[in-house]
Amino acid sequence: MVLGGVAADFYEPTALVETPIQQQTRYVIRTTNLKISGTPISLRTDAFNPTIIDSTTQHILLLPSSTWESFYDVFVVKYCAGANPLFGVCSPDSSQTIWEGACYDFTDEQLAKYPTLEISFERLAGAAEAHLQLAPQDYLVEDENGFRCLDILPHNNPEIGGMLLGARWMQKYYTIFNRRERKIGFAPARNCSGARYVLELVAGNEQSGTVSTLLRTPLTLRVVDLATKEVVPNGAFRERPPLRSLALTAWQCSSRGRW
Repeated sequence: MVLGGVAADFYEPTALVETPIQQQTRYVIRTTNLKISGTPISLRTDAFNPTIIDSTTQHILLLPSSTWESFYDVFVVKYCAGANPLFGVCSPDSSQTIWEGACYDFTDEQLAKYPTLEISFERLAGAAEAHLQLAPQDYLVEDENGFRCLDILPHNNPEIGGMLLGARWMQKYYTIFNRRERKIGFAPARNCSGARYVLELVAGNEQSGTVSTLLRTPLTLRVVDLATKEVVPNGAFRERPPLRSLALTAWQCSSRGRW
């Protein structure tokens, strides 16, 4: 993570796509569709919007409950028919599938049979839609035992309303928040595979001012272990080389940090 700039070593600059910020307070953008191997799960854009980019949510994708049900229906119709239903998706015992939270030790062959997902976004004026993909290993994530679990979950939170892209999305796509020009950029991430942690903002948000001026209130950040979901204690990074495994380019914020 970089505050006040970008780190070109961590993304593919030629693949950068940008989408306008619809609402800056929660980094809201506009999604135009979500497809499962080319099949749209809905023709209504309000099924996904508003779409919020939120690093404090660890999952790759949260969907409104009604949209998640459409996602489930399309997935099951496409991959439960025929003589070879997709492993982990279809079961006579509904409590033994990825939809109910079951996790599996997938073989490479089983994982490769899962579809690619495609999320489409509105782009800046005059540009065609942006289409970004999630491979099976992106949305079926490993737990602490090495089993893979579905990381696309439903929500009923009226404060979110639409779709939410979380921290694991930002592991897949380097995300550039440009408040000055009211846009967010996505590009395939590089040189940060195996990141174990997510940086969360605790307090001090929504401050603005000129460069190098002292913050009015402390900018408080914390680091959460993606595997254990626990907050990493202060000072732990001095004992856990290399710092690179954090997927951060700097760790210099303090109660008297400068913006």
